[in-house]
Amino acid sequence: ADFLAGMFPDQTVYTERQKQGTILPGWFVRIFDFVHQKQLSDTAKYTFGFELTYFPLDYLSNSELTNAVFLVLQNLEYLDGEIGPFSFYRLQSDITDGVAHVVGDTSACEINLPVGETIQQADKELIIE
Repeated sequence: ADFLAGMFPDQTVYTERQKQGTILPGWFVRIFDFVHQKQLSDTAKYTFGFELTYFPLDYLSNSELTNAVFLVLQNLEYLDGEIGPFSFYRLQSDITDGVAHVVGDTSACEINLPVGETIQQADKELIIE
């Protein structure tokens, strides 16, 4: 949402559903399709899909729609988040019935660090019979 607000400062960005009072042109941000994968040791990977939907001021203006989609596809690569940088991939777009859609995936890794003392050196004994 911050990415869109920065790129289109004169447009409203919604992260929740709106029943009425939507101001056009405007963007809607939706997150979906969460996937959690346990990795090695204390590492986990979270992947989720997102959809950015653009409602133009003039739904008949193909140039307004294509310009908005092009700017998003051209600039949405990496974003800094609260837990670190996010990279975006598998970006696709579609314009249907005067509304533009950009969908894609992003992922984040989580590493759980041990809370207790860290072992500085370990002794190992090997017995061969």
